[in-house]
Amino acid sequence: MIGILILAVIAIGVLLKRNLLLAAAILAAIFPASSILNASGSNSVSVAPFWMVAVIIFMYAGFSFLLGRRPQRHTLRPELFTLLLTFYWAVAVSMVAPLLFKGMGVFSPRGGIDEQVGNLTPLGFGISNVAQVLYVLLLAVFILYASARGRGHLRWVKLALVMAAAFGLYQFVADRYHLPFPTALVFNNQGVAIGNNQRIGEFLRINSTFTEPSTAGAFFAAGAVSMLAVGAYALAVLCVLGVLLSTSSTGYIALVLGGVLFFAWNVYLKVRKRKFPVVFAGAALLLLLLGAVLIYLFGLGEILLESTVNKTGSVSFNNRTASDLYALSVVWQTLGLGVGLGSNRPSSFITYVLSNIGVVGLLLLLSSVLLVLRRRGATWARWGLVTYLIAKSLGVPDFSDPWLWIWFSLAVATTSPGVGRLPSPAVVTGSFTERVKGKA
Repeated sequence: MIGILILAVIAIGVLLKRNLLLAAAILAAIFPASSILNASGSNSVSVAPFWMVAVIIFMYAGFSFLLGRRPQRHTLRPELFTLLLTFYWAVAVSMVAPLLFKGMGVFSPRGGIDEQVGNLTPLGFGISNVAQVLYVLLLAVFILYASARGRGHLRWVKLALVMAAAFGLYQFVADRYHLPFPTALVFNNQGVAIGNNQRIGEFLRINSTFTEPSTAGAFFAAGAVSMLAVGAYALAVLCVLGVLLSTSSTGYIALVLGGVLFFAWNVYLKVRKRKFPVVFAGAALLLLLLGAVLIYLFGLGEILLESTVNKTGSVSFNNRTASDLYALSVVWQTLGLGVGLGSNRPSSFITYVLSNIGVVGLLLLLSSVLLVLRRRGATWARWGLVTYLIAKSLGVPDFSDPWLWIWFSLAVATTSPGVGRLPSPAVVTGSFTERVKGKA
């Protein structure tokens, strides 16, 4: 059903002679726990709605190329070029490392972290490695496409935030008042572990349409800070509520750190310009007050303590810490090369990247992110990217996470003077006189 709705968005765009592929991808990305295809077997295969749209974009780009709709000669922006180098490196390592280090103990993505502590899975080249390579190829085309067309898509990000928040709020109400929830529609992806029934005491940890509360918390945290940057304060408050209901320590910490960085940066800019408007300070205090009110109204005080301070001594926390520490030992055992995407799955994104595509892969990836953040332009997508990266560094490890690359692509697009590419040489040719007259 979700896939049909996403296809309907694309079809409406065709009828209106508008390309809504990127809009469809943004909306589809809030349904990672849903699937348009489930194939059972020894290795079950499921296709989430985002990857359906990514395949359509890949085919669209391919047919456009074959039909001769090719761009003029151009130079990729440095951040895109560096990211493509990261992807090339990741593919090469993923094809070689599982064979080179065969038999090494790893935390297999197909097994849980808790179950593999002290019982590691022997490394070997398998379907997870192949799947991750395919994801990277699709993501490379998607990022180039989205970076070139991402301007003007803020409204679709807002719609995605509203839809996810609506599902989350209804999930909370449905649990409290024993109402039906469309579980079969939203949580039917057989290829991923779905934590839609995790509780702290009697309180249901809200995961909205995502696979688990931590991914929902990360999404809403990034949404909250990005909406603050664009001045959509009501939507920012709605996202803060989503973070609180997720009871995710990842979401809480990302929201606090992202928010502190956002306000600190804006204070720095105002002080440098020797002006600090009362409205800005008032907005910061008002958001803090609203957060306190929401915690009180929903009775989240004890739950907040349980999911943050008290969590540090839990078995789950200790096991996740152990997986991250072991990931660092994998880097040492492979001499900094890594074991390839889809081989080892610790708890943190940084240790995931290090243990799978090595030191070179991490440095390339960090370089591409820093190149995006240093550019001028619209800031909302960059704040979303920064906050989401904070969350991923804490507890959302997946490299093929659609929202990571959506935030990255939109950050590139909204800081781009020429839709993701430097001007073609044809734009600056001609004599000085012709350029002055606008004839070149």
